[in-house]
Amino acid sequence: MTQRWTQPGDLGVTRLLWTFAVLSLVFLGALSIAPAKSYLSEWREAQGRYNALAASSGRAGIEPAIQQVWKPRLGVVDRCTSCHLGMSAAGPASGEALFEAHPPVPHDPQDFGCTLCHGGQGRATKRDAAHGLAKHWDEPLLERRHFEAGCGACHTHLRVPSRRLEARGEDLFRRYDCVACHRSEGVGRGSGPDLSSAGMRGFAADWHAAHLTRRELGEKEWVASYGPIPPEDLAAIDEYLRSRVGARRLMEAKALAHRLGCRGCHKVNGVGGDDGPDLTRMGRRSAADLEFSGVSGERTLPNWLLQHFFDPGRVVPGSQMPDLGLSAAQAELLTLYMLSLRAPEVPQAFWPDDRVRALRLGQRELATDGESLFGAFCAGCHGERGEGRRYGTLNVAFPAIGNADFLAVASDDFLRKTIARGRPGRRMPAWGLKDGGLTAREIDAIVLYLRSLAPGTPIADLPAPAGGSAEHGKPLFERSCAGCHGQKGEGREAPALANPEFQAAATDAYIAATVLRGRAGTSMRHFGKPMLGFAALDPAEVADIVAHVRTLGRSGGAESTPKE
Repeated sequence: MTQRWTQPGDLGVTRLLWTFAVLSLVFLGALSIAPAKSYLSEWREAQGRYNALAASSGRAGIEPAIQQVWKPRLGVVDRCTSCHLGMSAAGPASGEALFEAHPPVPHDPQDFGCTLCHGGQGRATKRDAAHGLAKHWDEPLLERRHFEAGCGACHTHLRVPSRRLEARGEDLFRRYDCVACHRSEGVGRGSGPDLSSAGMRGFAADWHAAHLTRRELGEKEWVASYGPIPPEDLAAIDEYLRSRVGARRLMEAKALAHRLGCRGCHKVNGVGGDDGPDLTRMGRRSAADLEFSGVSGERTLPNWLLQHFFDPGRVVPGSQMPDLGLSAAQAELLTLYMLSLRAPEVPQAFWPDDRVRALRLGQRELATDGESLFGAFCAGCHGERGEGRRYGTLNVAFPAIGNADFLAVASDDFLRKTIARGRPGRRMPAWGLKDGGLTAREIDAIVLYLRSLAPGTPIADLPAPAGGSAEHGKPLFERSCAGCHGQKGEGREAPALANPEFQAAATDAYIAATVLRGRAGTSMRHFGKPMLGFAALDPAEVADIVAHVRTLGRSGGAESTPKE
């Protein structure tokens, strides 16, 4: 019998061979998993259902494969159409919502992809990841009720028209029977262009003249149904058409935000106040950056926004934003508007034409009539019609500048100076002097609107008090005025009389008339007649109070000029 001795190196070779064999099996297993995962993937399953529906209707199916929309100029690679096949070249198939056609929008979805409007993660091929429900991905898919917020990815500057003019234009659009040829928001008949997105696409400024030309050429249907329209009616119809952008709910949301005075405290695209945070990119904020300790339910941006609108102080302790007393519908609309503030990131080269390019390059999206400007910048503090507001959550009151007694004694010059220069140290900004504020022309428009709140109220002929004694006026002021205005005129429940800009804008005659007339419907009593607990002040006493008020603010106001 021959004995074979095992060399020490043989054992190492054997082990190495066994290791290679095991790794080969693992590698083969891994290779087999990849096609199995692809075969069992969600997109392949969806395409299988699509092919079954196509076959049942006698149509050809598709070859199973990843579908995608690639737009290099936009930086878009979206594979959403691997499942949403009705929006791909495969075409819609009835029987399942996933395969329906895209709802009508002003542009072809294939030109822009999906994520630019809807959010989510376009490169992903699994449902949760594609919908943005993945760790370290900050932009989940917009919910169905908020889908119009996606328009803000390109169209942040969609202009909100004058509310009154738009409403009148819509009425005229129907009274002139424009719906005989055109449709708007699903209403109308005829074969003329659909005007539901006329404000976004743009329309010819001379459309009326062009229509009249066809009538003058003797075309039968035009002679019978079309005629001249007065210029004031044309202006209203144009305003209505500019409001049609194919996203009605978004425009309602934006109009509500402007009407409630959000710009008084917040900037959007460089326009607005500074008391609150800049909202330009609010729609792209990550939920991971928000504090949810005061929020119930889902840790999502929409849920945070919704609950913040209902109770700002609970969601953000110490918040200076008041409880606006919003309805559920209003809070939902404002949430939609916030989500639409997505800071456009589309390259300039992709902007379609000069009209859109001009709109994107800084043109305000605010109507410039006084009512619209007042709503956007002033109503948050002073009320929608200048009725004044008191916010218990902030323990602060804002004056009723639409009050007839106020407007009877406040000159246009006083109003302009107050709006332009504000009240330093108070919440009233210097709108005429700050970046993102108001031009002199816009301030004039607001003054004109304020005058309309008390039509027929004459500005009183205000005699200036003479011979007043500040020494005698001090005890009178402390007894009758300090309870609201503060011992030093610093302002408590009422305006700060020591404020340098008030001192610069208010004349002695204005102060005296205010004391004598008061403000009906507010806590400012009239002291020209006796009242329960208060004796009437005679002219000499009023002059003394005015003289004392002047000692409260010796520094005067800044002599600056509002920007044009």
